[in-house]
Amino acid sequence: MGATAPKQYLPLQDATVIEASMSCFLRHPKISGVVVALHAQDHMWANLNISADKTVHTVVGGKSRAQSVNSALNKVSKLSKPDDFVLVHDAA
Repeated sequence: MGATAPKQYLPLQDATVIEASMSCFLRHPKISGVVVALHAQDHMWANLNISADKTVHTVVGGKSRAQSVNSALNKVSKLSKPDDFVLVHDAA
Protein backbone atom coordinates (compact mmCIF):
# COMPACT_ATOMS: atom_id res chain seq x y z
CA MET A 1 0.00 0.00 0.00
CA GLY A 2 3.00 2.28 0.30
CA ALA A 3 1.91 3.54 3.72
CA THR A 4 4.26 4.45 6.55
CA ALA A 5 2.43 2.10 8.94
CA PRO A 6 1.21 -1.49 8.50
CA LYS A 7 -2.27 -1.45 6.95
CA GLN A 8 -3.99 -2.75 10.10
CA TYR A 9 -2.92 0.47 11.85
CA LEU A 10 -4.13 2.88 9.18
CA PRO A 11 -7.02 5.15 10.17
CA LEU A 12 -10.55 4.09 9.31
CA GLN A 13 -13.28 6.49 10.40
CA ASP A 14 -12.66 7.09 14.14
CA ALA A 15 -10.37 4.10 14.71
CA THR A 16 -7.72 2.00 13.02
CA VAL A 17 -8.47 -0.82 10.59
CA ILE A 18 -7.76 -3.46 13.25
CA GLU A 19 -9.95 -1.72 15.85
CA ALA A 20 -12.83 -1.41 13.39
CA SER A 21 -12.40 -5.03 12.37
CA MET A 22 -12.25 -6.36 15.93
CA SER A 23 -15.01 -4.20 17.40
CA CYS A 24 -17.82 -6.13 15.72
CA PHE A 25 -16.49 -9.39 17.19
CA LEU A 26 -15.95 -7.93 20.65
CA ARG A 27 -19.54 -6.62 20.74
CA HIS A 28 -21.05 -9.96 19.74
CA PRO A 29 -22.66 -11.70 22.73
CA LYS A 30 -21.53 -15.18 21.66
CA ILE A 31 -17.86 -14.28 21.24
CA SER A 32 -15.97 -14.55 24.50
CA GLY A 33 -12.56 -13.39 23.34
CA VAL A 34 -10.18 -12.53 20.56
CA VAL A 35 -6.58 -13.60 20.03
CA VAL A 36 -4.38 -11.29 17.96
CA ALA A 37 -1.10 -12.48 16.43
CA LEU A 38 1.40 -9.63 16.43
CA HIS A 39 4.79 -9.19 14.81
CA ALA A 40 7.56 -9.63 17.37
CA GLN A 41 8.62 -5.99 16.94
CA ASP A 42 5.13 -4.51 16.82
CA HIS A 43 5.32 -1.16 18.58
CA MET A 44 1.88 0.19 17.67
CA TRP A 45 -0.53 -2.31 19.28
CA ALA A 46 0.09 -1.14 22.86
CA ASN A 47 -1.00 2.39 21.89
CA LEU A 48 -4.50 1.27 20.93
CA ASN A 49 -7.33 1.43 23.46
CA ILE A 50 -8.47 -2.00 22.34
CA SER A 51 -5.18 -3.50 23.57
CA ALA A 52 -6.37 -3.01 27.18
CA ASP A 53 -9.56 -5.02 26.64
CA LYS A 54 -9.47 -8.01 29.02
CA THR A 55 -11.07 -10.28 26.40
CA VAL A 56 -8.26 -9.59 23.90
CA HIS A 57 -5.19 -11.81 24.07
CA THR A 58 -2.02 -11.52 22.02
CA VAL A 59 0.59 -13.92 20.74
CA VAL A 60 3.73 -13.44 18.71
CA GLY A 61 3.03 -14.33 15.11
CA GLY A 62 5.27 -16.32 12.81
CA LYS A 63 7.12 -15.69 9.57
CA SER A 64 4.07 -16.67 7.55
CA ARG A 65 0.34 -16.14 7.95
CA ALA A 66 -0.07 -19.88 8.54
CA GLN A 67 2.46 -19.78 11.38
CA SER A 68 0.71 -16.77 12.91
CA VAL A 69 -2.66 -18.52 12.75
CA ASN A 70 -1.12 -21.62 14.31
CA SER A 71 0.32 -19.52 17.14
CA ALA A 72 -3.09 -17.95 17.77
CA LEU A 73 -4.84 -21.33 17.65
CA ASN A 74 -2.41 -22.70 20.24
CA LYS A 75 -3.43 -19.83 22.53
CA VAL A 76 -7.12 -20.40 21.79
CA SER A 77 -6.79 -24.06 22.73
CA LYS A 78 -5.74 -22.97 26.22
CA LEU A 79 -8.65 -20.51 26.57
CA SER A 80 -11.53 -22.41 25.02
CA LYS A 81 -13.72 -25.44 25.63
CA PRO A 82 -13.60 -28.47 23.31
CA ASP A 83 -16.93 -27.65 21.66
CA ASP A 84 -16.21 -23.94 21.03
CA PHE A 85 -16.07 -22.61 17.50
CA VAL A 86 -13.06 -20.62 16.30
CA LEU A 87 -13.15 -17.95 13.62
CA VAL A 88 -10.01 -16.84 11.81
CA HIS A 89 -10.00 -13.31 10.44
CA ASP A 90 -7.31 -11.20 8.79
CA ALA A 91 -7.56 -7.84 10.51
CA ALA A 92 -6.43 -5.96 7.43
